[in-house]
Amino acid sequence: MQRQWSGMASELLAELEDRHADERTRKRRDWPKTPRGVSAALRRLAPNLRATGVAVTFGCEPGGFGVRLSGSRFRRRSSR
Repeated sequence: MQRQWSGMASELLAELEDRHADERTRKRRDWPKTPRGVSAALRRLAPNLRATGVAVTFGCEPGGFGVRLSGSRFRRRSSR
């Protein structure tokens, strides 16, 4: 079954912070602080994510830069 998440990098950052990261994690130096930081981290991790079955694609959306994560091993929490 193919699942996906797509949206703006800022939306991904907000979802990660709200649902998947505690205060200690968010204060780590390597935690992305901005949407640009999320995009950069995803670009660095994309080859490893693809190797596990999660496709990462980037593109422009109205109002900003979009990100799409999809794959059979990706657990979807919410979708646009």
